[in-house]
Amino acid sequence: MDEYTTKYLADVSTQLLKSSYSWIISKREIARNAQTLEDQREKYEEIIDQLLEEGNNSKSAALHYKELYENVSIKDEDIEYLRETIERVFTIINDYKDENKSEEEGLSARQGIDAFLDLIHVDTLKTMQLLGFKYKDAIGKPLTDVCADFIYTKLGGNNQSYKPNV
Repeated sequence: MDEYTTKYLADVSTQLLKSSYSWIISKREIARNAQTLEDQREKYEEIIDQLLEEGNNSKSAALHYKELYENVSIKDEDIEYLRETIERVFTIINDYKDENKSEEEGLSARQGIDAFLDLIHVDTLKTMQLLGFKYKDAIGKPLTDVCADFIYTKLGGNNQSYKPNV
């Protein structure tokens, strides 16, 4: 787990502990022991305001944790869609580049594509996610570089300003 996720889990845990039974009981006793009804009312309002604030803080931390989780998690149907899309992209690029390749080079490129596509299966990616796999970094960045290189090579010649993310 990364440091941000750990921090937000700790924040949620802290908020839950603050709202624990013993905390509420001790605050209630302070309110009951107040000298006047006005003091009691103020103490109870303070308790209510504190509980509402902690509830909002807990909700905010939980939503942020959910966002962090969604950044590294991907649904089964999205994995299948991703696989189909990547296969189409690689097929287009490979077919276009194959004009100047020998049959052996084309076969070798196709085998590389197939080996890569074998990694993009629901079971494989789900298991890798459990281990902290960041599919956007591992798949998205290289795919972006391949597409950019293809575009620069085929449409713009040799673009000196293009530097793939390494």
